Amino acid sequence: MQETDFNTAEQNTSDISVLTEQEQEVFKLLLEGKSSNEITDILNISGGTVNYHRNNLYKKLNINSINELYNKYLSAYNGSADGSNKLKRSSPKIMLPAAVIITAACLAVIAALVLNSAMKKANTARADVVFDFWFAMGDEKGRSLVTRQMEKINGKEELVVSISGTQQLNEISYSGVYGRPDLQTLETMRSMKSISFTYMGDGGSYYISFPTIETIRYVNPYSGKDEIFGEHWLKILETKKDTVSNITINIPDDLVWLDEDRPKPDFIMKNLNCLQIQPAGMGSYNLKWWDIRLNGN
Repeated sequence: MQETDFNTAEQNTSDISVLTEQEQEVFKLLLEGKSSNEITDILNISGGTVNYHRNNLYKKLNINSINELYNKYLSAYNGSADGSNKLKRSSPKIMLPAAVIITAACLAVIAALVLNSAMKKANTARADVVFDFWFAMGDEKGRSLVTRQMEKINGKEELVVSISGTQQLNEISYSGVYGRPDLQTLETMRSMKSISFTYMGDGGSYYISFPTIETIRYVNPYSGKDEIFGEHWLKILETKKDTVSNITINIPDDLVWLDEDRPKPDFIMKNLNCLQIQPAGMGSYNLKWWDIRLNGN
């Protein structure tokens, strides 16, 4: 039998006061061994939102993995009977068997690994897609603003990326945004069969582009900065004003090459670099999207 250090445990339980209400809900479910997909269903939020809260609580609690979460908090965790998602203060003389704690942590990790393997075999959608940065693009004739924040849409909280801006009429200009994926997401993109997401537009058309190493030009001739722009393999997205819709883009079957000045190159999946979204027309624009999923990897 191993006596738990409850001075440390009490200190650990106080850490969660820095978490938001929904971060605490995700925190509790993670300690119960729930997967990202299960948390998505339980809290009725998107996979991207689950991942957003998970990353935030990791940063606030100064941990880097689910194992660290178990090691630091599992021994102090007791699910409250009233479902209030709180950590209870334990009696300082309670003795807990170390084997119980270790077994619970191992079972949770094994369950997560089995679920992840089953998802891949079944070609189901990933719920933990991460584009860790979204960069606005533009020049002296085009302006773009990109935001990434939690919004309530149709009564459901979503992690929404928005772009708005202008492309001047009768001028050759460009604006828009590109998303840089984390390494795991980039690897998954390079083997996906399709990508899907939910969006709400302004009635305009947009280019959903998939730059590869062969099609990227890195330096903006106006600013001299390292940027991503130019013609790529793309899908044209038509939107209806203020209407929530879904799109699934089959890769590469649904993609076209619009650059008439250069011969069409081969589409090389393993050289995908990022995701880029641009307005297809001139004038002002506004587009929101969320719940990005990479399918069939």
